[in-house]
Amino acid sequence: MSLTRDASQYTSQTVSDGKTALTGVSFGWSNYAEYGDKLGDQYVTLPPLKKDASTPDSQVKWDYSQDACRWAYSGSGLTVNPNAANQDAIYKVIDAMYGEKLSVAGFFGSIPDIVSDDGNHQYTIDKAKAYAEYPDTRAVALQDRFGGWIRDDVKMVNDTNADQVTASDLAIREARNRVDGVKDVVPIYVRPNTEDSNTLQNNNTAISNYANNQIAKWVQKGGIDKEWDAYVKKVSEPTLGLDANIKIWQKWYDKYTK
Repeated sequence: MSLTRDASQYTSQTVSDGKTALTGVSFGWSNYAEYGDKLGDQYVTLPPLKKDASTPDSQVKWDYSQDACRWAYSGSGLTVNPNAANQDAIYKVIDAMYGEKLSVAGFFGSIPDIVSDDGNHQYTIDKAKAYAEYPDTRAVALQDRFGGWIRDDVKMVNDTNADQVTASDLAIREARNRVDGVKDVVPIYVRPNTEDSNTLQNNNTAISNYANNQIAKWVQKGGIDKEWDAYVKKVSEPTLGLDANIKIWQKWYDKYTK
C-alpha cells in the first residue's frame, strides 16, 4: 500500500473514518499510531514471526540494525562545527534546549498552549489540543526528533502515547533482548573514515539505483521468482560494489570491536 500511495492516502486508509477498519496489517510504531484512537484497540502488535514452527525461540530476534536504530542516537542529537563563529552563543542556545522546560516543549508541545507547567517538575498535556489530529504529538511538537533531554524526575500527565507505545513494545521486547549489540550487528558507533565513507556512499548509490528500478518493475509487472537469481548475481558484481562495501564494514568492525 505504501509503495503506491503518499502519506495522506496511506493514513486515510489506516485511520479510515474512525469507524470502519479497512487495513488488515501494517508496519508502524504502535497500533494506535497506525490506526488512531478510535480503531487502535481493534489491532494488536505482533512479535517477530518464525520462519516455521521448528525455529527455536533463541533465533527469533528483532531488527537491531544500524538504520533501524539511527534515531535513537542521531535523530535527537546536535552537532556543532568546531570552527563555527559565536560558539559561546551557540552553546547557550543548546544549553537552553536541553533544559527541562524547552525539552518538554520540544517533545510534547509548546508551554502553555499545549502543555501546562504545574510546578515541581510536573506537566499536563492538553489532550484535546495535543491529540486532535494524531494519537501522539507529531502535529504539535518534534517528538523524538527534538534536541533535548526529559529528566527522570519529570512527570507528564495525560501522556497516553507513552502508554500505547509501551504496550506495543512489550510484544517485541523479548526478541529484542536476544540481540547481541556487538556480535549480531555492526554497532552504530563503528564509523569508517572519510575515504571509505565516500566509497560506501558511491557504491550504495549504484546499488540503490539498480535495486529500486528492479523493485519498481516487479511491483508493476511481476517476475521476481524468475529473475531473483539474476538479480542477486548482478548486485554481487564488482561494478556495483557490494563486496567492496562488505569488506570495508568488516575492516572497521574489526578495528572497533577487537
